[in-house]
Amino acid sequence: MLVLAHVKELVAQNHAKYCALGLEADIFAAGLQRKESHGKVVFGSVQSVARNLDQFRSEFSLLIVDECHRISDDDDSQYQQIIGHLRQVNPQIRLLGLTATPFRLGKGWIYQFHYHGMVRGDEKALFRDCIYELPLRYMIKHGYLTPPERLDMPVVQYDFSRLQAQSNGLFSEADLNHELKKQQRITPHIVSQIVEFAENRKGVMIFAATVEHAWK
Repeated sequence: MLVLAHVKELVAQNHAKYCALGLEADIFAAGLQRKESHGKVVFGSVQSVARNLDQFRSEFSLLIVDECHRISDDDDSQYQQIIGHLRQVNPQIRLLGLTATPFRLGKGWIYQFHYHGMVRGDEKALFRDCIYELPLRYMIKHGYLTPPERLDMPVVQYDFSRLQAQSNGLFSEADLNHELKKQQRITPHIVSQIVEFAENRKGVMIFAATVEHAWK
């Protein structure tokens, strides 16, 4: 098994957690001054592994990529070079990705099918299946996320009820922009409400429907 991460800190962290279970594993990362590639389990940095593919001639049955949303579609990228090389050595190798952000701006979902039956991406998606998603309730309960605070107030909002969702469950950007132009008089009222209720906040994050919407 080969476990990849894009920075040395994650390589060291993942390796430490694995070894804490009483297991042994190698590390292949120049930043950690270790280049071991012959163990059954290797934790490596993307950059170091990509530059030393000749040292990875053994068959790996599983490739795990941490922060897998970083994998580029470009065949010349370091990620794709590694994946291509390992598949040449073992065509049956399995690819498992880990990420907290499976939706990429400009690309969409990085997988096609969700295990609850939803179709998210298309056949060009890097991963075919999302096999598990950690529930937000679990993350909040165990202190990984801050509990949301609900404000009891009337909300000024756009009306998107006339839009039809695409096969992936999302509205098209063109349809959103067209609808937002028709409802642009609502925007100042929304901004005014945000200013009012954020008066005592240290910071505010505002989400727009599209890039064009954010600029306007």
